[in-house]
Amino acid sequence: MSKRIWGRSRLFRRKSGTVPLPRSPLHQSLALGTRLVLAGSLLLVITSAVLRVFDFSHPGDYGEGPVLAMAERMGGEAVSHEWLDRAPYTLSCYGPGYYWVVGAAAAVSPWPHTLIAGRLVSLLATLATAGLIGWIVRRHTGRVELALTGALIYLVSPIVHSWATPHRVDPLAVLFATAAYAAITARRGGVVTSAACVVIGSLVKQTVAFCAVPIFLYLLFSARYRAAMTYALLVATGGAAAWFALDRAGGGYFLATAIRGNLGSLLPTQGL
Repeated sequence: MSKRIWGRSRLFRRKSGTVPLPRSPLHQSLALGTRLVLAGSLLLVITSAVLRVFDFSHPGDYGEGPVLAMAERMGGEAVSHEWLDRAPYTLSCYGPGYYWVVGAAAAVSPWPHTLIAGRLVSLLATLATAGLIGWIVRRHTGRVELALTGALIYLVSPIVHSWATPHRVDPLAVLFATAAYAAITARRGGVVTSAACVVIGSLVKQTVAFCAVPIFLYLLFSARYRAAMTYALLVATGGAAAWFALDRAGGGYFLATAIRGNLGSLLPTQGL
């Protein structure tokens, strides 16, 4: 009986379904205050990150220089295997996705040929990931406060704080991985969209391709067998086609650096 009384005190039923009772003025005020505090905290965190983009008072993050060099050279000439064979050597363990985005950002920014354009790309990717996390939480809980909390927790976590602003490929790769996880639950086009995010994300950083494994298992455990097979086929064929085309266009450069570079088989004198 107590459960029935408690349930009726929280909800009332109509023919259209279960509808929450209106919140009290006190409850509404507390919710508004919570949202304002969370939004203010997010604003402070974002402001701090923006300031770090333009902070050159400390030694540069490890890896920013080689990433900038790759983006600069890709913007000036076609990729070639000769970059590995003779000086000046230009090496990258990743695909060209991040460098394309940075090149486009540098072309329209007032800071070309600097670390700032790449850092802004990393920051925007981090903020987009936080926004996507907030959207996912909001969609599943219906609570704005929880959505803001999810985005804030992501931004203040130590690993994200460290990698949010350096001129590195990781924030953009995380964005595509998060988008792949989020898209698979969409009512329409989720399988194709998620597979596209994985394939494109692998061109930023190869490890994004591993995101397809838990998504494939999720589809299997949800008894969506046809969708699981379709997903696996799209990721496998799309990824293979994309990397084959890139490698052919670059004369074998990208597979040589993406595979041999990460295995450590390139000469130390060449930078890896």
